[in-house]
Amino acid sequence: GATIRVPVQGPSTITVNACYQYSLKVGDEVIGDVNTGSTSQIDALTYDYAGTAGYVEISVTGTSYINSISVAEKVDYVATITVGADKDYQTINDALAVVRKMTRTADQGVTIMIDPGNYEEMLKIDVPRITLRNAAATPSIALRNKGVDIDDNAVRITSYYGHDYNYYSQDANGFWNARVLAVNKDNEEYTRENQCGGADFWNSTVVVTSTDFAAYDIIFENSFNQYISAKEANDVVVLQAGSTKPVRPTTAGDVTVQQRNYRERACALGFSKTADRGYLENCRIIGRQDALYGDGGARLAIKGGVLMGACDYIMGGMTLACYQTDLAMNTTDDSNDVTYITAAKQSAGQRGYIFYECNVTTAEPLTETATEHGSKPGYWGRPWDSNGEAIFYHCNVEETTCPN
Repeated sequence: GATIRVPVQGPSTITVNACYQYSLKVGDEVIGDVNTGSTSQIDALTYDYAGTAGYVEISVTGTSYINSISVAEKVDYVATITVGADKDYQTINDALAVVRKMTRTADQGVTIMIDPGNYEEMLKIDVPRITLRNAAATPSIALRNKGVDIDDNAVRITSYYGHDYNYYSQDANGFWNARVLAVNKDNEEYTRENQCGGADFWNSTVVVTSTDFAAYDIIFENSFNQYISAKEANDVVVLQAGSTKPVRPTTAGDVTVQQRNYRERACALGFSKTADRGYLENCRIIGRQDALYGDGGARLAIKGGVLMGACDYIMGGMTLACYQTDLAMNTTDDSNDVTYITAAKQSAGQRGYIFYECNVTTAEPLTETATEHGSKPGYWGRPWDSNGEAIFYHCNVEETTCPN
């Protein structure tokens, strides 16, 4: 037997993982008893602490092997939280961290209201029923200055990882990490070989792995083939061995990376096979190659907004329905640079993509892109495998303004 002091910062759930024969008490209150008769079977007993900062004394009696004691902060459910310079949280990641701690029922969703601005963050949406909303009174998804800047009423979530390069800032899970960047700069080496494939969700800025995700009036971007962002300018980016791609510029705002010889796979928004029932309304997705990814099993509906890309930029085995959405081809003036809108990869018996009353158009020259002319005619797509399906129904195709 023993008494263990567990430090707490406020209302918490304390979990003790142990085995064999034991009982736990807080004061005179018995939390629970375990009598497994086995030193290999691990059981967990929990205690909900409702007090303030300090410590909790837990008494252990009997013969026991304690494997771990964990403390998780308890956060009361609220339906709406805010992000912005003077709001509840300053980053979207901070808001998501709190949402993960909330105790919610199956029908309780959380809306994150985001003030207009540029949020250079990589996000993982791994809890259900999360909604991201632009908090502006008159939300915008407009771009400015060759795609480098955004409208004053826009919310942009952006990052810059792409295929063929390694990054000092990339952690073991494939995400940007300030501590990893600092340590690797000191050691003058990167510690992770960038994968940029299915396991990494193609370096997605936002990865969705849970159900019922929604977004309204949000720009999702991978700036890899758009411009050099402030964070990329502060990173160390190393060309992978054997690659024939150019060395990346290092000045923030440089749009040289829009040129065709820089183009590679770099995803803005990725849905895993468990990310069912996704919904986007009046959002903009920005990339060049492989910009929007959905794995088989995911179902995604998109209403309005803009899907902006070049090569195979809507891809994967997801079931996708787009309604009254602009499909903006995002190519350069290079005569060999043409668009393939889709790369569908459905399994046998699954349906693929349908685009209903959508508008095939072009990124706006010198405003949304550095290119002087609109995109040249492209292709509806090319199947990723033999079952890939993409249907364009009652869609409008604009006349090209490109002279090439």
